[in-house]
Amino acid sequence: HYAPLVPLFLVEQNEEIAESKKWFWIGTKKARFSLTKPLAEKICLDYNEYAHELFKTLRKAEKVGAEAIYAEKPTETGIGLALKDRLIRAASKE
Repeated sequence: HYAPLVPLFLVEQNEEIAESKKWFWIGTKKARFSLTKPLAEKICLDYNEYAHELFKTLRKAEKVGAEAIYAEKPTETGIGLALKDRLIRAASKE
């Protein structure tokens, strides 16, 4: 599996974060938990697109100079369960 060099955090929309100045967002909705705008973002139409674009988007976050990546935590049903597993693996540094 691919794990970005930039720290990756799974977050809920209402979760407080310790954000950096250069952060990247990926999810199915715009990030609503921050006072600052992301350096860049990828808003997916649904979990299918989210899963399909995940690793390409993580690489893009690294290329644009993000210091942190925040990813919407998917629901644990259907493809969301598999997507969450991919995200957990990508966030792991083992």
